[in-house]
Amino acid sequence: MSETWDEMEARHAQERREMIARIAGDIVAEKVAALEGVPLGEMDLITAQVAGRAGLSIKALRSPSRTREIAHARQRAYLILHDAGYSFPQIGRYFNRDHTTVMFGVKRERERRRADEAARVEGMADGVAAE
Repeated sequence: MSETWDEMEARHAQERREMIARIAGDIVAEKVAALEGVPLGEMDLITAQVAGRAGLSIKALRSPSRTREIAHARQRAYLILHDAGYSFPQIGRYFNRDHTTVMFGVKRERERRRADEAARVEGMADGVAAE
């Protein structure tokens, strides 16, 4: 017996929720269930992963909030999306931001990553010097 259209849509919706849960890992079941019926693309999946790791929702990342926690997570998403091949204007439209805001966010996230790496290397050097 073949699957009806409604059964196929329900199966695909369930598969999308499971894929998001697998990718995002940290997103709690309620947040995944809240995405039911929402068509999800690659940008949504990447944003869900960043949001889940930060303990936030996609809605929070796409909100106008400028709190440090949300802004830094949003900037991580900008960088990952840009590295995935999305243009600054595409990312800006997705987050309802100007493309120059996205460019600045990518620059800031790269600076934070460089500073984190430098601190990690310095910490390793200190550990070697102490021995």
